[in-house]
Amino acid sequence: MSAALSPVFPQLPPEVTEHIVSNLDGNDVACTFRGINKAAAQQFPADKGYTKIRLSQPVPPHAFAARWSASGATRDLTLEQRRKLLSLTAASGVMANLKVALDAVGLVHCPHEQKNLLGAAVAAGHPTIVVCLLELWPNIKLEKGASDIIMKAAKAGHQAVCQVLLDNGFKWKLELVTAALSGGHPGLADWLLQRRPKGPIGPSDSLVPLGKDWRRKVLRAAAAGCGLLALQSLIQRCDGGKGLFTEMLKDELLWAAADSHTADWQTKVEFLETLDWEPSSPADWAQRLSTCPDPDVRLAWMLGKGHDASGDYESALENSKGAVAELLLQNELMYPDYVAVLAAREGWLEVLKLLQRRGCPIDAASIGEFAVRNGYLPVLAWAVEELDAPVQYLANTAAEAGHVEVLQWLWDHDAEFDADEVALNAALTGNLPVLQWAVEELDASMEDPVLIRTARRSGSLELLAWLREHGRPWGAEAFGYAAAVGCEATLERMVEKEGCPMPVDGKPYVEAARAGDLATLRCMARLGCPWGPASGAESVFIACLEHWECIPLPVFRLLVELDCPVDWAAAVAVASNAPNVTAEVRAWVAEEAEEATRAQRRQQTGPAGRKRQLQEEQRQKHDAHAERRQKRTG
Repeated sequence: MSAALSPVFPQLPPEVTEHIVSNLDGNDVACTFRGINKAAAQQFPADKGYTKIRLSQPVPPHAFAARWSASGATRDLTLEQRRKLLSLTAASGVMANLKVALDAVGLVHCPHEQKNLLGAAVAAGHPTIVVCLLELWPNIKLEKGASDIIMKAAKAGHQAVCQVLLDNGFKWKLELVTAALSGGHPGLADWLLQRRPKGPIGPSDSLVPLGKDWRRKVLRAAAAGCGLLALQSLIQRCDGGKGLFTEMLKDELLWAAADSHTADWQTKVEFLETLDWEPSSPADWAQRLSTCPDPDVRLAWMLGKGHDASGDYESALENSKGAVAELLLQNELMYPDYVAVLAAREGWLEVLKLLQRRGCPIDAASIGEFAVRNGYLPVLAWAVEELDAPVQYLANTAAEAGHVEVLQWLWDHDAEFDADEVALNAALTGNLPVLQWAVEELDASMEDPVLIRTARRSGSLELLAWLREHGRPWGAEAFGYAAAVGCEATLERMVEKEGCPMPVDGKPYVEAARAGDLATLRCMARLGCPWGPASGAESVFIACLEHWECIPLPVFRLLVELDCPVDWAAAVAVASNAPNVTAEVRAWVAEEAEEATRAQRRQQTGPAGRKRQLQEEQRQKHDAHAERRQKRTG
């Protein structure tokens, strides 16, 4: 610290203050400690990272609320960023912050987003957040794929979260036990077995009641995820392996142990080698060493011990590339042609060089084409310079693939391009960097009306903004794309400051409704975006009812609140038959339609008639209430 700076705490040396701060969470330093006084802000400056806030970690609630509870706090965020804000906040485990975030983002969550958000809280192991979300969405356990959520909790070893989920109706299943074991949590596996619906199994009880198939799965999971002592205990509980220990299972357990992330993986393999195994049919073709950090080391060790190493090494190649490839080729565990295809597809240059050194035949054009399509510039350069891959042939593919670095490299190596074709392909896919390159490097024309129309249909707001900067006016499509992106500030700027026209068909409302984006719906209505036709299949309200995704009730309520035109008779008919309309929405539509009919009748009668009608409606409501009360008491 500079001598000119006053200390944060005058009674403490600066180095003691720094030691205190080093033991604080980074978010506490950024949000609280730096605000103690000016000296704190000076001693722990922004340029040294002391102002960085990680939303996935606990943020002091006062600071979180100050940033996100104000009106319009998320207006500069896109739909995806607002969802990310929620997900990160759920993962942080601070309930107060999650409640602020839920209020701030202006979203109603579809089942898919509900599962994502709950999954973030589950993976981080925060039972209180999980309880809060389950109270919001009690039916999430009924959704397709909901079982993945509790599986995630089991594999991560979060017992309290598993308890909450089971208490709230998530189904117990044996896969939870194997998930816990594969994650290295034998204690949780025992806890789950004690809650087995068909009869609890205690920590020292036999696992024979699970049956042979499930005992094999339990042992495979334990070999992969648990230490030696847990594996030995489970083997004993499987009746010492009687009737289980076949050569096929031996192969599976040995390689599961070899692939495990436990420090004693070698000891587990050596222990399994000492057991008695009954003859059986060969093991199925299976993945080998797909998750371990050093597959080359482990493969060499297993080969040295004489184990059958045949199997699928695609993931191992991805983790170790050249070293594993050398072993596979030396031991004839993979055909060179197959290795070459994998290496070309994934861009593994070192493996390709190894194949070349070993004299394996390599198709230069195919290698180059893979490189061009996937943007593997080092592989492309090697294929052209070392294998004489045809540059012009690759240029034709590159024009469609759209990787600007590849295009530039080929251009520098005398490839010829059709400038307008490259630009049109870029516009078609919304690829702004390639369009810029085609205009600046190849002199592609920006006057072509086909190019402009294609760009407007691309779905890329960034590309359309660039065209506007270069003198091309906004099209109404741009507003639709911006609405799908879901940033209020962008929509307001485009309309109010840049004169962007808005579509007249109402489709941006349907897109925002599908996403549950209440904030964008309000913004578009505020800007005066047209609703489109008032009735028929193309009207906003009917299109939302007929949408293939299940749009929740709060969205329909907001549409009516924003004066979306509704043909209520048609809405009732559609809601009655549309497959993705919930019972809740269906009942609400019928209720609103009845109210609209009553309101219309009141308008058609004189003052005296309206008074009598209101009295009659009140009498009917009173009678209905009395009837319900009588049923409850009688």
